[in-house]
Amino acid sequence: MTTRTPFNQAGLTLVELLVGTTLGLLLLTGVTQAFLSSKQTFRANEALSRMQESGRFATAFIAGELRKAGFRPDVALPLDEHFVDAPPFGPGSVIVGNSNSLKVRYWGSDDGNVLDCKGTAFAGNVLATMTIDVTNGSLRCASSLGGGAQPLIDGIEHVTFTYGQDTDGDFAIDSADGAAGCPIYRTANAGSVGAGCTTVTDWTQVRAVRVSVCLAQPCIDSSDPGNPRPGPYTYAATVGLRNVLK
Repeated sequence: MTTRTPFNQAGLTLVELLVGTTLGLLLLTGVTQAFLSSKQTFRANEALSRMQESGRFATAFIAGELRKAGFRPDVALPLDEHFVDAPPFGPGSVIVGNSNSLKVRYWGSDDGNVLDCKGTAFAGNVLATMTIDVTNGSLRCASSLGGGAQPLIDGIEHVTFTYGQDTDGDFAIDSADGAAGCPIYRTANAGSVGAGCTTVTDWTQVRAVRVSVCLAQPCIDSSDPGNPRPGPYTYAATVGLRNVLK
């Protein structure tokens, strides 16, 4: 008769189980934190990319409309023969505005190459006016061809327009403006400038527009009160009115 000796059976003690579980939880916590941190970084970068794209699109769109301002079928004729008095536009003016909104006007083209701000082509015998502003956080454009104001892009804090003026008729932006400390690019809002500074009143003298699109506060970096600068989420462009620059 054969006698079998049973194997000794051994398991984990309660203390060993607790230690192993604790180490596993610590490892899982570390992996989870790394995942969440990576996800937050991805979302932040994605939001920044969208913001940068919005800023570039907004400035490019406004610049495109400004470059079309004053387009006319026959450039040999004076501006005031193509652009007659039609309030708020005066005779010969192709742009009017203030610090936060802008109107431009230009003629169409029979070849279909001129589009309004909504992307609609119109004929060469049609004079159209475009209105650009920011309302409820959206950059909008309205065309006199119809359809009402159309939101183009969201996430815009505000937009600011200042104007380069030529008061001596040499078709160059004036290099000085009244009292010391006045900006060369002028506002159309009389109450927003210092004493002795010039505001735009004659829109036929405007030769360029400086556009500042702010997507998030702070729009102005005022850390140096003597030298305020655009904030980190502000996109700017200076656009010459090429159809009135001769």
